[in-house]
Amino acid sequence: MIKEELNRHLKAALSLENEGVYMYNKLTKDTNNHHAKLFFEKMVTEELKHADFIKRLQKQLESNDTITEENISELETIKPKVINDLKDKEKVKADYINAINSVVEFEKRAEKFYRELETKTKGNAQRIFQILANFEKSHVTILTTELDYATNNPYLWGEIKWLHLTMH
Repeated sequence: MIKEELNRHLKAALSLENEGVYMYNKLTKDTNNHHAKLFFEKMVTEELKHADFIKRLQKQLESNDTITEENISELETIKPKVINDLKDKEKVKADYINAINSVVEFEKRAEKFYRELETKTKGNAQRIFQILANFEKSHVTILTTELDYATNNPYLWGEIKWLHLTMH
């Protein structure tokens, strides 16, 4: 793959990651729900890691024209972490569920974009885009898990009435 074409792909990838950062930052600011804020802040962090990696890759490509196995190893160390430490007992509002639905679509679009770049590249560049696509796929999984939790957990919605049992 020629350097100019790979640079164009990386520029588009960085733009997509920056769009994700903007979107998650906006959702963080727009919600009044503490749980939602924490969740979206974690997603901002994930997108920033991807953007930073792409910037470093662009600089390296400028200086020596190659993507190395070390780049792939570095990318694999920033895998998304399962976000399960944010569950609290606050009620989740409908706007949170709507926000998650919209960002699931964004993450699916990002995965598709990286899958397309994966098919257009070879070697280490192809592996980079494959890993980025897998990250976006894992974001979809994280978000759909969060959506399931938010919509199906009766404790969040106050639907469970605690039974007060007395011991005799």
